[in-house]
Amino acid sequence: MLPVGRAEDARRMDRAAIKKGTPSLLLMENAAFSLFLAVNELLSSFRPDRIVVFAGKGGNGGDGMAFLRILADRGCPIPLMLVPFFDPSDLSGDTLANYRMLPRSVTRMKNYRQLNGRILFVDALLGTGLSSSLDLEILHAVDFINEYKAKRVVSVDVPTGLSSDTGAMFPRAVHADMTISFGILKRGLFLDQGPTHAGDILLGPISAEVPSNILSSLLEETDYLACDPAIDAHKGTNGRLLVIGGDASKIGASFIAAEAFLASGGGLATVAVPDKHLLKLAGRYPGIMLTTTEEARAHPNRWDAILCGPGLHNFSPELENFLFRARARLVLDAGIFDHADASFFKRFRQREILFTPHPGELARVMARMGTEGRWDVLVDAFPLGPRQVLYAKNAASMIRHKKQTVIVPHGARALSFGGSGDALAGIFASFALRFSDLLQAAVNGALLHRRAGILLETEFSPSFHRISNLIEQIGSAFSCFSEETRL
Repeated sequence: MLPVGRAEDARRMDRAAIKKGTPSLLLMENAAFSLFLAVNELLSSFRPDRIVVFAGKGGNGGDGMAFLRILADRGCPIPLMLVPFFDPSDLSGDTLANYRMLPRSVTRMKNYRQLNGRILFVDALLGTGLSSSLDLEILHAVDFINEYKAKRVVSVDVPTGLSSDTGAMFPRAVHADMTISFGILKRGLFLDQGPTHAGDILLGPISAEVPSNILSSLLEETDYLACDPAIDAHKGTNGRLLVIGGDASKIGASFIAAEAFLASGGGLATVAVPDKHLLKLAGRYPGIMLTTTEEARAHPNRWDAILCGPGLHNFSPELENFLFRARARLVLDAGIFDHADASFFKRFRQREILFTPHPGELARVMARMGTEGRWDVLVDAFPLGPRQVLYAKNAASMIRHKKQTVIVPHGARALSFGGSGDALAGIFASFALRFSDLLQAAVNGALLHRRAGILLETEFSPSFHRISNLIEQIGSAFSCFSEETRL
């Protein structure tokens, strides 16, 4: 997994590298060369009339100017331009050194509003040090870049105007097609407005060691572990799941979860429904067992995993006691978070549980316990027991286990519809029965769900929302991952 950290983590990396003997100017040169390699890839698909670097007076500006020199030194045939947002007398250190090394072939211009044609903009205005609103001159430059039509935009380390720690805007940010983050990926690229503004995110090496106490990382598809059923597997060995959800008006959520459990390799899925609805639902969902809520509660140890919460409104003391008595692994979703409080988490602290709230549910349950704030702050504050995992759903989701946090990159727009979260919960239940490590179960589930969404988007469109097709793509994604891991 790729390392993800805050601005201070990046500064610690630089200080440690310099202390070990790597000159700071070489770190800037390495950053610029990583930028050069990424831009070279982009130039294979976009042919600009000129490459224009908007440079500030800090380290980002120095990276941008070193990048222009590298291009010029290698005979780049495209006109190169620098738009400086500084007075040369204000420059110092490595940024000043790179300004002095700029070749004459790089055109310097102040009036960027005269630019025309197809432009590759390199946003090297402001980086990880931003903590307050942009001044008017920089804000006008951000607006110009965003409003220009025939362009591609590459941001250096973080889009100007975006907090590298939180993803908040000050008050607007550059919309980049690609962001090259140096040394470590910046956390803000995946939070709040980060996914909207960063575009494709690449990690640029700078020859500095990642601190050992970096606790966040970015999930990659290679983190998926093979878990094919054994050759002699049957429905019993592939796991028995009980789904407890809502009343008849939202009972579909329970069946979506059960179908996703089966599509991702689960063995036997049973949905508990109120007694009065049993006959109405019988036979409507082939392959899924039905039981009454009362019968399910009478046999707490019949199942290997219990998924509770989809469409649930009435979380009664009886249901809480049933979950507490059951020896099964628990996946707690949706309706649970409108009822759970501090006493609930204290009571269940030693149980193996995968929690799966979306942002609204997370905010409500944490507010009930007296904690409010940004989504990522709530993720960090969520009360986890030693054998529990939090999967906080969002455009870029976060998985937390003890002090470790894994960020799931945004990707599948086709998953933005009702029911996809219920399917994810069913996938989690399937993998919770395959892995002793609940964190790996969450990692596998996240990757399978994301791949299924990408397949759905590829097969149909980002706006094609039909849950039956998503269930089919979950099966296809499971098959794809199985084939890849065998190779």
